[in-house]
This record gives sequence, structure tokens and C-alpha cells, in this order.
Amino acid sequence: MAAVYSDYSRDRVGLFFGLTGVQLGILVGAGAPLLWAINQQRWLLMLMLALLWAMVAVPVTTSFAAR
Repeated sequence: MAAVYSDYSRDRVGLFFGLTGVQLGILVGAGAPLLWAINQQRWLLMLMLALLWAMVAVPVTTSFAAR
């Protein structure tokens, strides 16, 4: 028996791990100040920028089990 999936879509072609050029540019742009802080050995600034970069890089999705 064949199953039909209405929400199926083909994979997108991305430049780097499925990211588009814009997404890759945002990640690199957000990570550049982090590398500068490491170069200048400003560790507290590096920690704060790493947390900021993580908020940009990691998508937050919420799904509640009790819907």
C-alpha cells in the first residue's frame, strides 16, 4: 500500500551544510567579533560574544507535548 505525504518537500541545496549564502554570512559576521576578542585576550568579552553568537546560531523552537 502506498502512502501519500502532503507535507513532503525536497531538500534545499545549500552552500555549506545546507546553509544559504545569507545564513552563512550572518554566522560568519556574528562570529568575527568573537575571534577578535580571543585575539585580544579579552576573555569576559569573548564569553559574552560566544553567548550572543549561540543565540544567533541555534534556532529555538518550542513544541508542547500537550496540544
